[in-house]
Amino acid sequence: MASRDVRQVRRVLELYAGIGGMHFALDEYFKSADEAGEKISIMAVDINPSAKLVYDANFPSAPLRQIDIRALKDAHFDGVWLMTLSPPCQPFSRNGNVLDVEDARCESFLFVLAMLARLTNPPENIIMENVKGFETSEACRQMRDVLRKQGYRFKEYLLSPIHFGIPNSRLRYYLTAWRDPADKSELPKELPPDELSEDSVKTVIDAGTTYSELDLRQFLHPSVEIEHSAPPSLLIPLDILAKYLMVLDIKFPTSTTTNCFTSGLVSNVCTHYCRTCS
Repeated sequence: MASRDVRQVRRVLELYAGIGGMHFALDEYFKSADEAGEKISIMAVDINPSAKLVYDANFPSAPLRQIDIRALKDAHFDGVWLMTLSPPCQPFSRNGNVLDVEDARCESFLFVLAMLARLTNPPENIIMENVKGFETSEACRQMRDVLRKQGYRFKEYLLSPIHFGIPNSRLRYYLTAWRDPADKSELPKELPPDELSEDSVKTVIDAGTTYSELDLRQFLHPSVEIEHSAPPSLLIPLDILAKYLMVLDIKFPTSTTTNCFTSGLVSNVCTHYCRTCS
């Protein structure tokens, strides 16, 4: 008779999974948990078909379910050990209209909050990521309210890879929340939005910990030649460089910072570039 796998199963619900950023970040933990005798069961959800193609290529053993989050049932959330989510950031982005809960792209997140509010056995742990600006939104206020009512302890952070020595500046909002019946500490109180700042990194970076400053050479593919490696067809014409020099994030292999930019900037530059070349 075949032996049964009686290991504890820890269910992970990965919402707004995209191409698997959260899964990748937690992959080492999942592997160590498996080696320790804990079985991890992952359900990843995203509505984007392109994201599914990439996610499935990255994690073939846990294919993504391409469905609308609002189609999920209570049972998908009930008893989950860890829920991760990266809801659409456009409703809260400082570069957008900041429609907050009035933005149609926020509807699925409000659905998740309503689900959490009514569950008798909600997820034990939650990790969430979003754009800077979410922390002052109505959606965030509603989320904190639901977390408190459901007995979660939680912490909020504004963090950037540059804080950890990674050469990229991308300040983002993060939340970690947990439910532990044995934890009798006071539930988090509502704080004024201006108390959440970049100084929050001090709560997660140990005072005695230092991170080596890395440059881009640590992240380039070994086959990339440092000097004069780009074919002429990929080079930006000098007149375009001269006109957009102040908005282009020009870096070198030895650079220790990079910046993120919006699709709007790319569109404007590409439109001008294509018109110039036509």
